[in-house]
Amino acid sequence: MDTLVLMKSQSPTKPIFFERIPVLASAVKTIRKSFRGKPNKESLKKRSIDLSDIETTSSFESSDSPDNRSSNGSINGVKQIQKEEIWTFAKDLEQHVFCLSENRLVKNYVSTKGYGETHRRLADYVKVNFNPGFVNEILLNVHNNRRLTTILNPKNECFAIATLQALFACPPFVDYIEKKKPVSLIDDAMRVIAAQVRTGWIAINCTGLLKLLMNYQEEKEEDAEDFYRALEEKYFDATFRNPTEYKTFECNECYNEEMIIDKGTRISLPPPFKFHNPARMRSLVAYKIGGLEQVEKTCRFCGEIGGCFQTIWDLGNLLFVSAASTHTDGRIAKFENRINLKLVENLERNSYWNLGGVVYYEQYSKFHGHYVTVVRFRDKAYLMNDMYLYEIPTASVKGKPYFALYYREDWFIAQTDV
Repeated sequence: MDTLVLMKSQSPTKPIFFERIPVLASAVKTIRKSFRGKPNKESLKKRSIDLSDIETTSSFESSDSPDNRSSNGSINGVKQIQKEEIWTFAKDLEQHVFCLSENRLVKNYVSTKGYGETHRRLADYVKVNFNPGFVNEILLNVHNNRRLTTILNPKNECFAIATLQALFACPPFVDYIEKKKPVSLIDDAMRVIAAQVRTGWIAINCTGLLKLLMNYQEEKEEDAEDFYRALEEKYFDATFRNPTEYKTFECNECYNEEMIIDKGTRISLPPPFKFHNPARMRSLVAYKIGGLEQVEKTCRFCGEIGGCFQTIWDLGNLLFVSAASTHTDGRIAKFENRINLKLVENLERNSYWNLGGVVYYEQYSKFHGHYVTVVRFRDKAYLMNDMYLYEIPTASVKGKPYFALYYREDWFIAQTDV
């Protein structure tokens, strides 16, 4: 039997390796050794070293004493060796993932896609080869360069694919996956996808995650925002910090004020007001802080109906902004690449947010449509359409913006200050 083929009669109880590929033989042996038996404690320590620790310069380097220079030289030499070992191990991990992608089962699925027997066999293959130990090694050792990685769509999973591609364009989300302790099957499924994105795996799919999150029925079309809300409910924990709105209601009759706290609020572009078309983030800020949000609410002081909200946001490091209202009111939604939310967060300092990705929806009929994502990557815009990737403006984007994901520009500093 060909060792590169997973036959129907062959149960995928063990990973299939590729010693027949000479260039990658040493890499495969390295991986095999690292996952057989108990790992060597010293080697495990070396693999788990944080690159940020390695790149930190010693505070003694400014000293001119010979002893300090000698000591620093020794320390820097050790750090350089450790860095090289980590890079070598990371390269071995990436080469092993490449080996896994050379399997005929994987290539057959990439060329055919769809559900059915090949899809199920691929899921079994991924479950065996991307086990929790291997995934953990990837997330610990392979550098996150925010590569743009496409995701395969068996048929109608574009709603989840587009959302994930926008999320993975936001560094705080990737950092959250890495640091969140896996305690559920959903955690494990998300870590597998993150490891596959990190290593450029060619057959990423999210069917397993969808079934865990939404009890997804294959071939059924779902809403992209519903998928994001399912992540909020079942994947994000308290450390993720969903947005909270502090709304001050001012009565139009007696002018008394009442505070309302809305935790886990849904933030969306404002309805049409004045001359704000297209709808933008800066018009949303003006709407929230300027007393322009008129509401039909009964005043608890005088009993009259009507007033306005003035709103302050308490945000984490990720911000979901819906543009769904523009799909029915005829307006255009345009999301700025960078926005200062200092006023609506009620901060003295600037609070800049960067656009990670915008999910677009093109409706074909009453019940059918398609989602794609435009992501920001190294100051350029790219259209991600399932497994296809195009640079904009050479590619045109069909449909209208459905929602956007922003991330705090200084998210890492803000996180360490908490």
